[in-house]
Amino acid sequence: MKRVSFTWFIKCLVSVSAVCAAVFVAGCSKGEESGNRRPTNPDSLIILGNSALRNEKYDEAVEYYEAAFEADNNHTKAIIYSTIAKIAKISVDRKVVDLFKNRFGFTNYPNRLNALLSDDWLTKYPEEYILWSYRDEEIGKWVYWHDEWYVNSGYYPDIQKIGYYYQEYDYNSYNYLYFFVSDSPIYEKGSEYLLPGLTVPNWIKGGSDSWYNETLMSTDKAHSFETWCLLLFANAVDKNTAGLNTVLDELISSVFGGSFVDACNRIKRLENNKTAAITLDRDFIEALYLDEIIDEYDLIGWAEVNAITSCMVGVKACLEWMAAYDWDTDLNFLKYAWKSDENDFYEHIKTIDSRNLPFNNNFLNARPGKMGVAKASFVTAIQGIKASYDAIITSNLYPTEVKNAYPTINDGIGKLLSAIQTGGKFYIPQAPTEGSWPTSGGTDVLLGVDMGLFFQEGYFSLKNVFETENGKPTFYADGVKLTLSNYGTAIRDAEDYIGLKFKTATINNIVFDFPELYEEVPELTNGSDGWIVGMFPPALAKTLFEKYYNK
Repeated sequence: MKRVSFTWFIKCLVSVSAVCAAVFVAGCSKGEESGNRRPTNPDSLIILGNSALRNEKYDEAVEYYEAAFEADNNHTKAIIYSTIAKIAKISVDRKVVDLFKNRFGFTNYPNRLNALLSDDWLTKYPEEYILWSYRDEEIGKWVYWHDEWYVNSGYYPDIQKIGYYYQEYDYNSYNYLYFFVSDSPIYEKGSEYLLPGLTVPNWIKGGSDSWYNETLMSTDKAHSFETWCLLLFANAVDKNTAGLNTVLDELISSVFGGSFVDACNRIKRLENNKTAAITLDRDFIEALYLDEIIDEYDLIGWAEVNAITSCMVGVKACLEWMAAYDWDTDLNFLKYAWKSDENDFYEHIKTIDSRNLPFNNNFLNARPGKMGVAKASFVTAIQGIKASYDAIITSNLYPTEVKNAYPTINDGIGKLLSAIQTGGKFYIPQAPTEGSWPTSGGTDVLLGVDMGLFFQEGYFSLKNVFETENGKPTFYADGVKLTLSNYGTAIRDAEDYIGLKFKTATINNIVFDFPELYEEVPELTNGSDGWIVGMFPPALAKTLFEKYYNK
């Protein structure tokens, strides 16, 4: 059975760096617990903390590490252990608990590490797969599942809806003929996942003809991994109907607030003694599955822990960069139990107030001032990582073969920092551990990035990404621009999905000298006036066009 706990969610919602730091404390093996009398020596307190971890008493272990720091706030081992413990404690801070309960609908998210790292609050969800083929004994034939691609491609006139079909070869037309059998998918169960229980919003239940009744609410699928993902989406919509600005802001403030700031400040106490280092217990290393990259003889000090906290600041900067765009848009229209008939979806879309549609509201426009905050955090993160690399390169603690690649990487970090600060261009080489870091394009360069445009407020706003006319998106059917006079016929006769025109210059100006991308997506080649991206089935495109153009 696969256990998908808080670690999995932080990987999705925060970062690998934050997870590694949180699990750093939580994953140790079992051992003995101390008596009731607490010593005051930091080394003894750390031993007791490790013993508590081995007995899976995580909250108690965190308290021991904190006590070790309080006993001697200049003690190297106490600083490192207590810093990592503070980061681990973030996962059960009140704000984080409230975030997962109130913004994502986790019903039993605990407020203690002991509970969080147990399986007691999690529920089993099996992974399910559609059975793509099987032998139907009633008709004596093999049948095959055909999805929406077959329905919409135009190459299979016999396939009018998603479902199982059997095929026979027609010697008169020299083509295969397809015969419908059933539109009810058959599922196979795969691995089981342990996931948090989620609330079920009332609106999702619908009636007997609701699409959700056939998926989320039906008895045989109420606990599948796939429908859990849909239910998580439903909770995100239900609890954030105004959009995602508040979620992003709360995520940043709760994860990277007080405890994390304290942890960053604490590790600064080692800046005057950057050569001080400790080794990790062998059992601790094995418990974290670090055997292939570290052993009990490797030393960890200021440089390593500072790199961890700096990487986490980098994650914070990425979230702040996202939060620099406006993600608010009215999501109430999604709080609707769609009927099994897809036309019900298109009819419901007609009820949306056109003022709440992207392009007509502030969706993905710049949130003034926030890009500057993100840029400052990126600078802080990169400065911290560079400081760690500088310390490693000049340290006698590392063998030469370990340090050989660091000067090139460190040079690249310095050039990235300069490009961000000056709004210049940054080049990423094919081999980032060899030679000198490039300052211009060439065969040794993978791609270049214009950091000035990357941190330009609103650069990726919808009006800069898609072609518009008087602030409204322009629609295309089979390459023909839709107008009020031709849209009905053009959409009706379209052979493909209706699309919007993507401004290729938006990407070409910010990412350049990238031959691999141009090979994969030739539409992005320099000089193209735009790339029509098929996005909407005809019925939806017609409704949206009429709303945007007041038809």
